[in-house]
Amino acid sequence: METLGRPSEILKASIFVLLLVNCCYGSSHLELLDFLMQDYPNIHIRPVKKTSTTTNVTFRPLFANLIEMDTRNQHYTLFTWLKTVWRDEFLTWNASDYDGTNVIFLPHNSIWKPDITLEQSPDFQQYKPDSYVEVRNDGMVYWFVPAIFSGSCPVWVKWFPF
Repeated sequence: METLGRPSEILKASIFVLLLVNCCYGSSHLELLDFLMQDYPNIHIRPVKKTSTTTNVTFRPLFANLIEMDTRNQHYTLFTWLKTVWRDEFLTWNASDYDGTNVIFLPHNSIWKPDITLEQSPDFQQYKPDSYVEVRNDGMVYWFVPAIFSGSCPVWVKWFPF
């Protein structure tokens, strides 16, 4: 049984990159942040101007790393990114009004997020550190959350490695 990566190290590196990007805001970024948050509705209410509007949410687990594969016990551990994408009608702006800024990173707990629960999944551990969401000027929100899945599956090694 061999460990192919340490999720805590990958997670720390990811957070560092996000913090590095987030720390370098200029005055136009701060003005944009004030503009977006001044009239933002309750974060527990779906962000639409008309209640009849549908909010399409795309959810995809993105395989990142096979952390561990125990062939004898037929057990695996995977590191994945859970990618969630939706449009927030209250997070739109004209990029030319803010020095051409068309992307901003916001703390995930400052805006509405869809409530997605994985059911009938194997052992699952989702990290929600001080993660950030990427918001584009057309209102599209991209949220990547690191997660670890563990489970079992049949492994046939009779002809391994061929």
